[in-house]
Amino acid sequence: MQDPFQYNIPQMAPSSKPPSPGPSHRKTFIYVLLSSLTAGLATLMFITEIVALNLLSVNTKSDLIILPRTGQFASVPPSRYDSDKDRIYLGVDIDRSTSNFIIAVSWISGTLAIVVAIAFRECGGRAYGEAKEGRERIWAGVRVGAALGNVITAAAGVVFVFLKQSGEGKRLKIVPTIFDGWHYARATRETWLCGLRDLDGFDRSFARIGCGFATAARWELVPLSALSIVLVVLCFLVMWRKT
Repeated sequence: MQDPFQYNIPQMAPSSKPPSPGPSHRKTFIYVLLSSLTAGLATLMFITEIVALNLLSVNTKSDLIILPRTGQFASVPPSRYDSDKDRIYLGVDIDRSTSNFIIAVSWISGTLAIVVAIAFRECGGRAYGEAKEGRERIWAGVRVGAALGNVITAAAGVVFVFLKQSGEGKRLKIVPTIFDGWHYARATRETWLCGLRDLDGFDRSFARIGCGFATAARWELVPLSALSIVLVVLCFLVMWRKT
């Protein structure tokens, strides 16, 4: 006979639903956001450099620019082919080493930052046993390797570009020499644009804009390096906490 005071309490089946990913999901979002910001800054640096380079190239289509024989060019001796005593026909030779380096850094850094973002997303989205431990280890290695490569690339860009530009002179003056009878000058695109900006008696509108873009592209390497360092520190912190 059943005890009237005994109740049959139904047993709840254990839930197979994983716990709420709240805090971990937020951390993953922050990591991915930082990686995306790094990639975005690299893209902005690429665009800035291309604009500066095109402004100079378009306005010196024939690799020749006509400058007034005033100011810093007043004492330049006439060349063999000078027919105008009031103007200098200056051959433009752009040293593209800094431009090529900035463009390469922007491509490499942007690509590696995207890889870091994907790796953070892959590890963060499988933090509750949905993936094997070996897969997480692989993604963690990819993440750290890409972040380290990003730091090395950005740091190399800062060192090379700033040292190269400092060698051009603080006042960014263009010093013409005579080559094969022609006045000739070789300088980086920043030296050309900022040097032309400071000339009198010359249409300097494109040079003013171009100098700003060229200088900005160089200085964008600094925050890019800072973000790259933050990313690599985060990668090592995440790896250390999981060990």
